[in-house]
Amino acid sequence: MHRIFQAFIDRLMDSVDAVALRDAMADASAAFDLSCFAYLAMPRGTAAEPQLISTYPSDWTDYYLQSRYERLDPVILRALRGTEPFEWGLGVGPGALTKRQQQIFDEAATFDICCGFTIPIHDGRSYAELNAWLLDRCVAYAKAHPHPELPGQTIWQAFEAERGRLVEYRGRFDGFHAVPASVSKTCLVCFDNNKYSVMARAVGRPIEIHAYAERIVSRQDGVIVGEHARCFGRGATVYDPWHYVPVLARKPGALRNGAPFKDWPLPASLERVRRRLRGSDDGDRQMVAILAAVLSDGLGAVEAACREALGQGVHSADVILNILARRHDPGPAPTILTPEALRLRHVPTADCSRYDSLRRES
Repeated sequence: MHRIFQAFIDRLMDSVDAVALRDAMADASAAFDLSCFAYLAMPRGTAAEPQLISTYPSDWTDYYLQSRYERLDPVILRALRGTEPFEWGLGVGPGALTKRQQQIFDEAATFDICCGFTIPIHDGRSYAELNAWLLDRCVAYAKAHPHPELPGQTIWQAFEAERGRLVEYRGRFDGFHAVPASVSKTCLVCFDNNKYSVMARAVGRPIEIHAYAERIVSRQDGVIVGEHARCFGRGATVYDPWHYVPVLARKPGALRNGAPFKDWPLPASLERVRRRLRGSDDGDRQMVAILAAVLSDGLGAVEAACREALGQGVHSADVILNILARRHDPGPAPTILTPEALRLRHVPTADCSRYDSLRRES
């Protein structure tokens, strides 16, 4: 049994998408002679949709979600109230049911879903916290249950005895799901019903998307051209405004109205310059020139130049770019000390009248 748990933990840590997670859970369920399983993640907001990973019949799960049964299901309601595992089914909890709740059980029975065992998971705010919680629960189970083949030992004791003969852990496996993708003319790639921006220079050439559990990385010729936190909803578009800065050189007006630049949080000095340039006729073009400098000089250098310009009471792009250019200029050449052997014994006199004497002599 401990091998089943260890294999499940290993696959759980390496799961990078819903398909891999479903396969890991399905294999663990089959190892325990469970006919099916369901993992339901309840949304944190009222407008969000629940996420279901299951081997139940799809006709039932589709109907279950469309009917919003997760809001009434007594099994779900009990799991939300506590953290201890529990059984449910005929003659085994929950208690008194409403007419609507009894209807859920009756309809589930038509799909041969009559009883089960539920483990509530009250996760934290990150995958690391959830994985740590799952690991603690698995270890607690292993310490509390006897080994099925070694009398007098718990699963954990048998695992500890074998630990010295296991392959040494050599670092976290870089697990991701890789898929090829094409870049649209709007610098977007599509993955799992959501869109993510990439650098403008990636348009027109194929890329490879690396889907991790918590982030989406886009690579082209081995170079990262986009990286975003992974979105698990549907129909979302995730922008990185810096991906579109080169495009602004041709369309500076997009800085004011373009979707990637709405509510774009800039560093304080850059934001002050942007606000002051809004009143200028060519304010958008000047701001684009400043933003373009970030791609070559770095955000820190441009922000420092904006701060210096604002301190002098100016905010034009010419002044800010001039400050950046001055910082690129090399400083004065160092003074070279003349060796004593090369010093002049008779230093020439700077006297132009000597030339007049030569002229008179001639």
